Amino acid sequence: MNGKKSRLETYLDVLETVRSGESEPANIVCRCDLAWTSLRDVLASLAEQELIRLNLEESRGIFDITEKGRQLLGYSRKVKGFLTLNRSATQGHADSSLLQSRLAWNSRLSRIVIVNIVRYYYTLG
Repeated sequence: MNGKKSRLETYLDVLETVRSGESEPANIVCRCDLAWTSLRDVLASLAEQELIRLNLEESRGIFDITEKGRQLLGYSRKVKGFLTLNRSATQGHADSSLLQSRLAWNSRLSRIVIVNIVRYYYTLG
């Protein structure tokens, strides 16, 4: 990986961070390694899509993941699990370079699949 996260990876990373219990924006910034302005935009987008919600019961705003957000993370994990299984199948294989190139294609394809799952999911909701 080239070190820079895609937009999808950033959104999923923030969503996973909120799911894991980091609910304050300052903690999310640190854990996701994002600039404050970027995080603000991501949080606004996730809230607009009803994947997270702002809880104002505390003295300051904290974020909670919604059921819709949990479902999206579940879909994401299934796709990542599929890729992990494919990668482990290449270990010790005689034609490893061919399989590695197929896996790179599968990785790009999985991103497309995740994006399409997200789009489909939002057309239903």
